Amino acid sequence: MSGPFPSTDDNAVPNVDGTDLGDLLEDLRGIHPGIDLMLDGARLIAHDRHNLNMTQVLVAVLAGSPDALDVTSLPGLLVERLTNPDTNPAVRSLPLDQQKDAAHQGWLTAHNLADPDLRDTTARACAALDPRKDHMDQPTDQPDYDDLIADTIIRDLTHDDHEDNTH
Repeated sequence: MSGPFPSTDDNAVPNVDGTDLGDLLEDLRGIHPGIDLMLDGARLIAHDRHNLNMTQVLVAVLAGSPDALDVTSLPGLLVERLTNPDTNPAVRSLPLDQQKDAAHQGWLTAHNLADPDLRDTTARACAALDPRKDHMDQPTDQPDYDDLIADTIIRDLTHDDHEDNTH
């Protein structure tokens, strides 16, 4: 394939170092051990060789669920938890009006990151990655079809016994 895609020897997965993703992973390292674990997971996903099925699953789970059952919702829910005095005792040291404002802003963050519009392009990517022949009969620019593909992938994944973890 020609174009802006990296070409590597023996069709190897290119390293993320020196890319926007690699720079972000480096910039965020060392803030907190939990963040480092997330960064390690992202680096593993980026460097691992995936088959088409796992690629589609990862795309859906990262940001493709129309119900916001994906990784994109995770930071919003963490922010909501961290800014709420009921779930983070550190916030209780602030005056009550600041506690309320922090909790409200955290809730807004979670709400905004759960917005289905954030998932439209990812749902389209899931539909475009669908190898099933009947997919070719459906236009991929129909949001309902795209959401159906992403939702089906995530539903199957969450109801799966996870016996086959092949990448």
